[in-house]
Amino acid sequence: MALFAKAKLHMLKKDHERWGAFLIGLNTADVHHFAKLWKWSAKREKAVHTLFFLAYQAMRGRSFDLLEIYRWGLENALSVERLKTAFGETDEKQLGVTEKKLLGLWQACPIHSRKALAANGDDLLMWTGKKPGPWIARLLETLEQLVLSGLLHNDKEAMRNGFKRG
Repeated sequence: MALFAKAKLHMLKKDHERWGAFLIGLNTADVHHFAKLWKWSAKREKAVHTLFFLAYQAMRGRSFDLLEIYRWGLENALSVERLKTAFGETDEKQLGVTEKKLLGLWQACPIHSRKALAANGDDLLMWTGKKPGPWIARLLETLEQLVLSGLLHNDKEAMRNGFKRG
């Protein structure tokens, strides 16, 4: 609890950030049990659990790159940085610089969700002639990774041509 007492809670802007800080201060990892006791909504539990997970990863040295910021979203990345700053893991003066860096990474993402892919499951079915199945999700994930890594343009024609060659 001493860690929580020293935390700069004024740095935290959102409800789930403050709850995450409280749970870190309690040194508890069982977000689900706490959420049940406090009768949280599923939405709040998910937000706090995600932040809690990401914050612990970040406090162990993991940082956000383009793929991570795409996977977890800009808001979660910003929340993690505010939480790290609140607990003294990063300097308060550096927070603005870090936030700008994260925003730059987010803006550099060619897509921000799977829905933004030029191709969808129906396209894959049409191009392959296969029956629907779990392979669609796996292939869409691969397309996401290729687009995010810059190896494939987010263009339906480019994606379809990849199927013709493969």
